[in-house]
Amino acid sequence: MLPWTFAAAIQALVWVYPGLGWMALVSFAPWFILLAREPRPSLWKSWLLGLGVALVAVRWMGQDFRALYAFFSLYLSLYVLAFAWLIGILKRSGLSQVLLAPVLWTSLEWVKGHAGWIPFPWIL
Repeated sequence: MLPWTFAAAIQALVWVYPGLGWMALVSFAPWFILLAREPRPSLWKSWLLGLGVALVAVRWMGQDFRALYAFFSLYLSLYVLAFAWLIGILKRSGLSQVLLAPVLWTSLEWVKGHAGWIPFPWIL
């Protein structure tokens, strides 16, 4: 559980202290490595990682809009869960995760930034 927690903590620091933005480049590396090594990606750990990051990223909503804060945090965590699920499908199909994982991540980010009435283009 430690690498998952490490990835979430680094992402939280990046959102709280913008001067540490360079750490965002490596913050998900432990999670990506675990997804590649585990026979079946842990979906609940991935969802918790996404939820932790989302709770920090949209914390400004929590002051006045608690219901929206909870909803949007849960909504944003689903993208991390979807990525882990799609990686699991890639593993079972035998396709290259190294080549297709960046395509999946970028595609999900694009969807998140253009998804109907609740786009979040700034939370990458």
